[in-house]
Amino acid sequence: MLISYPAIFYYDEEDNNPGYFIHFPDIPAAGTQGTSIDDGMEMASDWLGIQVAHYFENDEVPPSPSSVNDLSPEKTTLLRTMLILTLYMTRESLSSL
Repeated sequence: MLISYPAIFYYDEEDNNPGYFIHFPDIPAAGTQGTSIDDGMEMASDWLGIQVAHYFENDEVPPSPSSVNDLSPEKTTLLRTMLILTLYMTRESLSSL
């Protein structure tokens, strides 16, 4: 099964430790962060996998992903880049988590 969730990367340079906060609008949980785009991508992939695995492990249906075209971040945010992280998942691969 292929599930793609859009992710929004916010850059905060005013924090004492500048970095990226990653939020998945379709997943009702906080999100994750990274010190760079690469670190953020890795952290986001891990975080998303854990969140979606929870649905399957509990025989629940994960939220339907939004189209990236339907997202409209506020202009006042620190949004620098928007990426789609793709997660390839099958029930068999989830059992190895």
